[in-house]
Amino acid sequence: MKEVIPTSAAVRLALSGSRYVDVAALPWNEPVPGLRMKVLYKDDQAKEAMMLVEAGPGATIPEHVHGGVEWALVLEGTMEDDEGVVRRVTLFTGPPAADIRCGCLMERNTLASFMVLRV
Repeated sequence: MKEVIPTSAAVRLALSGSRYVDVAALPWNEPVPGLRMKVLYKDDQAKEAMMLVEAGPGATIPEHVHGGVEWALVLEGTMEDDEGVVRRVTLFTGPPAADIRCGCLMERNTLASFMVLRV
């Protein structure tokens, strides 16, 4: 079985192998001011991750690199990068390329929250 994070009490493993994650019980991580994340799933070996991200009004996600496909579903607010604006209930997918650098800016007056899946 793959080593999957989170492994806290917030995760219940069913007999079938399915995982049930109590997202409300997971701790928030604040990698930079104005940006909070909850890691819902992470497999370093497979280079896969799923996160819930909450960004304060006007927050900036620093430029970063990811080596696989990135999927982001904006739940509230908007986020913007060099290629456009992603609005509430919009799914964004980024191409699989290790050398793509990206960052984004949140709308100035709105809290943004979104789910990110990297595979």
